[in-house]
Amino acid sequence: MKIIGEAIDLAAEWGDAAIEHILKGEIITGIPVLGEIVKLAKITLGIRERLFLSKIQAFLNEANKVPPEDAAKFSKELKNDPKLQKRTGELVVFSIERADSNEKAKIIGKLFYHYVKGDLNLTDLKRLLFAVDSAFLEDLLLFPSAINHADKKHSYVLESLASTGLVKAIYPSLIDEIGESPKFLPTEIGLKYSNYFQDSPI
Repeated sequence: MKIIGEAIDLAAEWGDAAIEHILKGEIITGIPVLGEIVKLAKITLGIRERLFLSKIQAFLNEANKVPPEDAAKFSKELKNDPKLQKRTGELVVFSIERADSNEKAKIIGKLFYHYVKGDLNLTDLKRLLFAVDSAFLEDLLLFPSAINHADKKHSYVLESLASTGLVKAIYPSLIDEIGESPKFLPTEIGLKYSNYFQDSPI
């Protein structure tokens, strides 16, 4: 898929680069600067590209909440590690592209926010982005309440998310329990995800 031609530099300049021009009078004008994300320029847009840019805006609305001091520290780390800079840039851009809704792009933005703040390492970010990509959106939104048993009618969500890495199945080990349904519990990375979205859902 052609994504805005030369408009997206996957290995963006993660220092003071900012999104300057996207569209005149459409979708995303005056978007806040997020110094460590993508640089967009020279844009010729089709329908799919417009949708992509809309997802970028949704992502930035969350990611741009990073405190300035954390953003500055993160920027310095990337400048000192070009390989990390490239891997991070590609990971985030590809994840935004694959998101099937603006709501998922917002979730990606919030996870990136926690990555910049140092709450997540790159491996955990990759795991969570895989989970977001492979999960049904409504299951992701209901996951924190399902985990805390605050919403028992949505307990099926845990089983639905078992293939994403957010949840693990615990099978009966005793002979007299064979045939019983497995229990579904959050994994360590699932608990992290839940904590990030418990108090401020997308």
